[in-house]
This record gives sequence, structure tokens and C-alpha cells, in this order.
Amino acid sequence: MRTWPLVLLALALAGCGTASAPTRPADITGIVTRVSAGTAGVQLLVEENPSDTAGSAKASVRTDASTHWFTGSGTFDPSQLKQGMRVSVWFDGPVATSYPVQAKGSDILVLSTPAP
Repeated sequence: MRTWPLVLLALALAGCGTASAPTRPADITGIVTRVSAGTAGVQLLVEENPSDTAGSAKASVRTDASTHWFTGSGTFDPSQLKQGMRVSVWFDGPVATSYPVQAKGSDILVLSTPAP
């Protein structure tokens, strides 16, 4: 009977781990080439190969308060997002198949920052 409180405590603590990026492959990985801050969130353009004018993957990604932002060591403050950062993005919901594709980002992993 005394083990139940310990089991419940262990289960509660297991749910308190640090959040991380999804384990499935990202929908796009590339360089942030445009950042626009708005009242609802940040809008960014991610380009797999920015020097390509057509052909390589490009995505216009909108974010909101439900978007999760990560780095390799924890969370990321989206107000610190800058052009030149390399990111992986996971989409949430429908994707407009224009060029670039347009989607809402559910999770964004910042992989690197631009050199000064």
C-alpha cells in the first residue's frame, strides 16, 4: 500500500521532462531568409537553398502562441530569430501547395545562428 504514492510521484515527475522537437523528419530544413514579427506571432521564410530562385524547397511559415521553439539544449525565444539562422520546421494542419508552400509551424528547431 505504501508504494502507490511513490508510483504516482514517479509518473508525475516523468511528465515534467523537457520538451523536445518531434522525432519524425522535419517538413523543411533550411536558412531563414525573411522574418516578420506580427501581433499573432512570427512569420518566416525558410529556404533549403537560398541561391535557387526555383526548384529547391521553400516555405512561408506562420507561427503563433502554440508553436514550440527549440534549440539543441532547450527552448528558444522567437523574438531572437534572425535572418541567416538554420532551422528545421514541422508543419501543423493544411499546407498551401503554392511556391513557396505556406503552412503553420507547430515545432521549430533552431540548428545554428549566422556568423557575426
